[in-house]
Amino acid sequence: MREVFHMALRVLGYSGNSTDPQQIEQAYQKLVELMPSVRTFNSDAPRMPFLEGEADVGMIWNGEAVMGKESLDSLAYVYPKEGVIVWMDSFVIPKNPEAAHKFISFVFRPEIAALISEDIGYATTVLPSYPIPNNMVNAEFQSDIGDDAMQVYAKYREKLKSGL
Repeated sequence: MREVFHMALRVLGYSGNSTDPQQIEQAYQKLVELMPSVRTFNSDAPRMPFLEGEADVGMIWNGEAVMGKESLDSLAYVYPKEGVIVWMDSFVIPKNPEAAHKFISFVFRPEIAALISEDIGYATTVLPSYPIPNNMVNAEFQSDIGDDAMQVYAKYREKLKSGL
């Protein structure tokens, strides 16, 4: 939900983390314009509509695009000029903090982070490992927007999916 609205908000020149109900409604209206071309809302395996010939253009996570490209060479991942949504996986320190810190220090070494990123296709937070730093120029972290704003997003998402 947030990723789809983030895209529309950025196209309109707003932050993808907007909590302004009017901006969120404008994003909804922008998305309504696109609905005649929408074939699926697939978040479990976003690469599958492309691999199955169901979609030619759409939103996909970078790692899913890399995995999809292994099966469909013509699949291309493009960073939109309006900017990208930035997110990150996190490490949780279990009952063995010493081993956890050693592991985290290891995977944060730029050459290791780059290998991991290249293998699984997902981005890394280790800046020297980014293959193309220019992709981050218009990047924006998706942040917690609070329950009130989430209810506004949820309302418009339901309207969008139900065709209202």
